[in-house]
Amino acid sequence: MPPDAPERREGLVAHLTLWLRLAEDAARLGQTRTELMALGNHAITLHDCGRHREGLQALSTLLPRYRRHGMVPNEAICWFEMGRAHASLGEFDAARAHYAEAIERFDRGGQGTDLCEALEEQANVEEAMGNHREALAALRRARAIEARTDREAAHRSASQRELRIELARLSSQWHRQASTDPLTGLANRRALDQWLRDGKDRVDRGESLVVLLHDMDYFKSINDGFGHGVGDAVLRHVASLMQANCRPCDLAVRYGGEEFLLALVGVERDEAIDVAERLRSSIEHFDWPSVAAKLQVTVSIGVATADEVPDHAALLALADRRLYAAKHGGRNRVIHDGRSSVGNTATGALDGTRAPARCAPRVESRSAWSAGPWRQAGRRRWAEALTLRRKGVDARRPDLRSRSAWYPGRQHRRH
Repeated sequence: MPPDAPERREGLVAHLTLWLRLAEDAARLGQTRTELMALGNHAITLHDCGRHREGLQALSTLLPRYRRHGMVPNEAICWFEMGRAHASLGEFDAARAHYAEAIERFDRGGQGTDLCEALEEQANVEEAMGNHREALAALRRARAIEARTDREAAHRSASQRELRIELARLSSQWHRQASTDPLTGLANRRALDQWLRDGKDRVDRGESLVVLLHDMDYFKSINDGFGHGVGDAVLRHVASLMQANCRPCDLAVRYGGEEFLLALVGVERDEAIDVAERLRSSIEHFDWPSVAAKLQVTVSIGVATADEVPDHAALLALADRRLYAAKHGGRNRVIHDGRSSVGNTATGALDGTRAPARCAPRVESRSAWSAGPWRQAGRRRWAEALTLRRKGVDARRPDLRSRSAWYPGRQHRRH
């Protein structure tokens, strides 16, 4: 809209009343700075309405008040607007003096855009007065400030872009760390949950999903017998073997502790069972003595398919139950739908041969102690006491008051 358009002038006149009302309200509330800023806008609006002399008088009155309250930016703007009013009245000497005062204050701490505008207005006044050299110098200085401002803006923009890129990189790194197991490099439970949620639509459309949940056999014995360093190395090797037996579209997960999970998409049950058996066999026949002498590692695997259950939670629970069945069915085997494929275990093998010991340092068997004469004698006495109590016979004999009396050779003392 042109500056002298009637619609614009009517809007400015309406603003005059609003600025005065704001100044009065601020003065009544004791908000002096707000009052002075409203009066300054009222004076500038007077100038924009073409009432230059009234605006100049109002600004002259405000100038000492700005100075008294330490409002330096407002003081610089006041000098600039007074210079504009003088220039509009054709008073170029006064305008040049007021612009000089404004430039000095903008130069000390104002915005670069304000300083450039004051220099350009000063150049116009110098040109109107016939001082072309001074006008050119003012314009050159304005252009230099603009160039510097543009460079600073470009530098800020580039710095902000670098910051955004760095934040995106860190965010991606944090996301990877939050969804990756640090020891094995496999996905963790958080990543599995997200993967299952993202793949729900594909499963609903009929795409097959099979879960292989497997657990290391006697892993605590490996940690106890060979040390946790060897245990960590075993976990890393098992993770590598898992990745070698899955495709890019599948997901290998460290499910927890010594438990791992392999999620297969787009494969049928029989194919998944083959993958599970191949994985079990590759772990069993891996060159474990190269990790630690006499070390042997096997896994038990439970297989479950998505078409057997209503949701992902039930799918994981079913795989866990079948893994439990594999553990209690002799270990080193794959359980699927109540059936299993079995390899050599620590207690025997399908071909009738004896399997090698699961962990060389564990030479003694705990069964020798648990089935020994001391425990057997104690269990017999405890069973006899329970039988007597059920029949209503008083079983509170000295040799039954303490479990120390269950073992032969330990007499109960009475004091």
